[in-house]
Amino acid sequence: MFRTYDAHETGIFSFAGEGARTWRAVYLELRIPYFLVCYSTLDGQDRFTDTCLLSEQADVLSFCLATHSEQHKKVSQILAFIPNDRAGWSAEEVTQVWGSDDGHGASSPIMFVTRKGKRFGMYSPRNEPSHLAWATD
Repeated sequence: MFRTYDAHETGIFSFAGEGARTWRAVYLELRIPYFLVCYSTLDGQDRFTDTCLLSEQADVLSFCLATHSEQHKKVSQILAFIPNDRAGWSAEEVTQVWGSDDGHGASSPIMFVTRKGKRFGMYSPRNEPSHLAWATD
């Protein structure tokens, strides 16, 4: 969840098109993991890169799964910003995203694996997700 203030809106044109707004600051409302998802989109012979910040683990999984059916879109990197004990944040590179094919959406188990081997997400050891949704090349 993100918080924004009108005073931080830039008013600068966005290439994203109608309905998109640009901000110079957003606030992280909760101390939960946030995900910076870097991806590229192929348009003819040109590949364009973009980045989005997601607060819901299910949205990260959905984004990764969508790239399987949208061949023109490819996730290149995922960084997780994880709250630490010092009232700050630790950045971890995610190398794998695991989900399930049971069709339960946000209630399905989701697991993230970092480059350091750390596992976190919405799952229990008895209910680990069974489907590799995304992995670094």
